[in-house]
Amino acid sequence: MQSRAFIGVPPVYTGVIFLFSWIYLLFYAQTAGIEAAAPVSLMSGSYTISAFVMCATLVAIAFLPFDRVRFLTSVSVKIASPLLMTVGTVILMADIPDSLVFVSVGIGGVLTGLGSGVAAQQWAMAYRRVGLSVAISSFPLLMAIAVGVCATLMYLPGDVLRAATIVAPAVAGMMFHMVRLEPWPQDDLGQGPRDRPFNFFILLLPFAVFYLASGFLDYFSLVSNYTFVFYALAAFIPLLISGVSIFRTARQGFVSAFLVPICFLVVVAVPFFALGSIAPMAQFVSIGELGIEVLLFIVAVGFAGFFSLDALKTYCLVRVVATIFNSIGWYAASYAGFAYGALFNSQASLFVVLIGIEVLAIALSVVIVQVQKGGSGTTSSGEAPGQRCGRGAIRR
Repeated sequence: MQSRAFIGVPPVYTGVIFLFSWIYLLFYAQTAGIEAAAPVSLMSGSYTISAFVMCATLVAIAFLPFDRVRFLTSVSVKIASPLLMTVGTVILMADIPDSLVFVSVGIGGVLTGLGSGVAAQQWAMAYRRVGLSVAISSFPLLMAIAVGVCATLMYLPGDVLRAATIVAPAVAGMMFHMVRLEPWPQDDLGQGPRDRPFNFFILLLPFAVFYLASGFLDYFSLVSNYTFVFYALAAFIPLLISGVSIFRTARQGFVSAFLVPICFLVVVAVPFFALGSIAPMAQFVSIGELGIEVLLFIVAVGFAGFFSLDALKTYCLVRVVATIFNSIGWYAASYAGFAYGALFNSQASLFVVLIGIEVLAIALSVVIVQVQKGGSGTTSSGEAPGQRCGRGAIRR
């Protein structure tokens, strides 16, 4: 068998980006001060309902005893998932009378939460097949597509933006259906002595730290500049790490896998930052939110094999931790801003604290990986136990 001739995932696997773009346009862009498809912001009723229904759906799929692969790949589920997201998006966008607003928020939130929970686990199952090294190598490409799609849509008239947001789940669903055409080896969702609680804990800890800071900063995003610095680091540090990884492990594909996506991001950024009606630094929030979505997915699914964990359970727990700690950070910030307003208006002190949290999260990730590698040993071929399957999965 021969190795694949290119670095990263096949084109059809980039369909997950349309799921991330839909999440961003519907729930994150408004908070960042960017024109969004729907007037939905973080911690609003519709976002909260959708986020927690999504988490409940992830938990049900990951932990209930049934044939998850058969369920997620059935034709009826592949049709129902994008349909639920599309209908829920239309409801959230609709001009509903005040007397029915709570009903529409509840129905729209439930439908989008159910659909996105199923879709997220479908793509987690798909990416479990490609292995950690391929997933990391694909980060710059996925990031470039995500930013390119969302930036392009924001140049278009509002009606086109709303229509694209409605259609995005259907595009993601169609591309997931086409994944079956890729002749990658079938792979179970877990391997070895999997699902050890300690492994879950050390993988989830950096996400808890990061999203606590993220939620805290999101609350102050419209009044404070340190939010933008945080998201600038969140967007660009993973790109640099991915570039180093590609250069060390697949140097022959460095130009196509890293330099080309980076050049594309630069080209997109020039008119994106030049828009006079949008504060330039706010784009760091925009890019950072997209980057975090992509990074969360790749780390959760890619490192599941490395830590000998079930991929669907890992992504489920990472998403649940992210949602809960983001909410804790948001409400902690609202309390701190109310009770200690003068203290939390001091940008210098908060900047130092939150940069420290950012560095701590990165340091935790590095230390965790090194400790796990040191404690897990190697196979006879010199590979870590969690790497053999990932490397084999990228061969035909």
